[in-house]
Amino acid sequence: MPERLVIDSAFISTWHPRYDEIERDEPEYQSLVDQIRKEMNEIGSLSKGTFVRVLDWKSPRVKGIVRLNEFSVYEKGIADAIRTANSQKLGVLCQLHGIGAPVGSTLLHLMYPDVFPIIDIRTVETLKHAGLLQSSATDLVRYPVFTVAILKIASENSGFSLREIDRALFSYHKMIFSPSLKRRTTGAKPTDQVTASSNNLPPEKIGVNLVGYMAMSDKLTTRDKVVNVFVGKEGQNFSRTEIIDLVIQTYPETNRKSVIPSDYCYNMINADPSSFKLHGFEFLPNKEYRWLGPDYAYSGPIYRKAEQVGKWEGGQCHLWSDPRKT
Repeated sequence: MPERLVIDSAFISTWHPRYDEIERDEPEYQSLVDQIRKEMNEIGSLSKGTFVRVLDWKSPRVKGIVRLNEFSVYEKGIADAIRTANSQKLGVLCQLHGIGAPVGSTLLHLMYPDVFPIIDIRTVETLKHAGLLQSSATDLVRYPVFTVAILKIASENSGFSLREIDRALFSYHKMIFSPSLKRRTTGAKPTDQVTASSNNLPPEKIGVNLVGYMAMSDKLTTRDKVVNVFVGKEGQNFSRTEIIDLVIQTYPETNRKSVIPSDYCYNMINADPSSFKLHGFEFLPNKEYRWLGPDYAYSGPIYRKAEQVGKWEGGQCHLWSDPRKT
């Protein structure tokens, strides 16, 4: 593996054909592009059958997270994304239950193959290895920077589609980079940071206070990852398993046991010292978690198991006793 990977015409020409050696999904990709174009013209959204095909093509496990019995919500959300400005389309899709940046960007790419690239852990890690990104995160907040990097490659290597660039990055990672990582071979350090602001690409709207929770390096804490994943999902309810699955979907290297939803609640506190340092969820009587966000002006009691140990008043926390100190 070279010390400094260069993503140029020679790289793309070499690696995008090799994608077909490891995947057999190109016919389905082309079929989806044609079908989605047809449905966008006819109904201004996607049918449930086509939506499920997209999930099967990108990430079948997401079918266990999205609420297909409430497809009308997704149909409306997709229609809203089609009508809104390009810079806001992914944010609209990521407000849908179970849809993160990887699946949301896949939907956008299939709808607009020449405009939106697909953000995926393999493509992102290849770009990072080439020094074109500083983080391997695949969340909503990182998508504008990722898009700048991909579009820069496309502009410097005319004649290649976004799909061909994606295929090249993916196949290189799966055949060369990923096996090398397993042998503990390190990649090159990033030498060229790409920023959304310097390329005039509008980032997704995020609250000023929220930015403080997002580490700009690759060493994200579990709390950082949870916040990144649930940006734009305020007011939505999730089961414990759904929360963990969404985090793992975006950050596959994360240990499942490190994602503990009850640690991130306004109205719950656990004995572990790391509990109650991020407040984003409200634990509900039906044992689901509602995402409110870290800057919510919450009011209500705080429980340690069945015992009330404090309360919130308009976003101000008052703990009468702290189980973490015992």
